[in-house]
Amino acid sequence: MLGGWWNHFGQDLRSNIGVALYASGFFAALLSMRSMLWTTTAMLTTLAIWLYIKTRKSKRVARGVSPVERG
Repeated sequence: MLGGWWNHFGQDLRSNIGVALYASGFFAALLSMRSMLWTTTAMLTTLAIWLYIKTRKSKRVARGVSPVERG
């Protein structure tokens, strides 16, 4: 179920940073299958990219800049 959710997340990527987030999450999942001891360490990259995206988005909202819709 979790793998299906992550795959659904990866179907609508709009930027290179989104691809990096998806790939790092996939890497964390694969490394966690190998050893549960490395789960938190493997998730650090995904968490850092996610926090970068959130802070970047909040700065855009504070400045009043809206992203361009792609379609």
